Amino acid sequence: QAMANYASYSIFEGVLHANFGRFINQWRVATLKLPPIPWNHFANQIASCNIPFSAMWSPSFCPKPQDWPEQCQVVGTFTQFTGKAITKVELSEEDTIKFADLIKWIESGTPPVFIGFGSMVIKDTTSLQQMIMDAAKELGTRIVVQSSWSKMDVETDCAGPEGELLCHNVGPVSHDWLLPQCCAVIHHGGAGTTA
Repeated sequence: QAMANYASYSIFEGVLHANFGRFINQWRVATLKLPPIPWNHFANQIASCNIPFSAMWSPSFCPKPQDWPEQCQVVGTFTQFTGKAITKVELSEEDTIKFADLIKWIESGTPPVFIGFGSMVIKDTTSLQQMIMDAAKELGTRIVVQSSWSKMDVETDCAGPEGELLCHNVGPVSHDWLLPQCCAVIHHGGAGTTA
């Protein structure tokens, strides 16, 4: 298994270099004043040259594999707040204006459920958005949807019994700000949302 992992890493690095090697080498020469990496020496430079490597995900989520070399470490997630004690994240003035409708909606009722799809490509967005709106109406639950790559509009048919909007769309937004204001989070398990 370890040899297969090692081989797959070398193959991936070779494919990466085939696609991006000339750009990496241009940057190395022009910016770093380093020699270019020869095309036949690019694969697995991290392991063969003992280059330190930091995998930026939580070791609680996925610990460092046992077959990784010592210079490769799983160091945890990096955010703009890394190393600071944060009790509540505030939006910038620009984002406060940009998300004024969302802020007003959040403040107008009970904490919503967050549903995020990240980079998932949903084949039938119409059925999925209808399912979300129907669930919100049936349960009387407020839902904020971040559809990302698969554009959905859950505000079209999602009024509660008193005419209040039960569902709200949101585009790219600080999860550090939004998620603590939600009563539950349902997401696709992507690295950005999981962080």
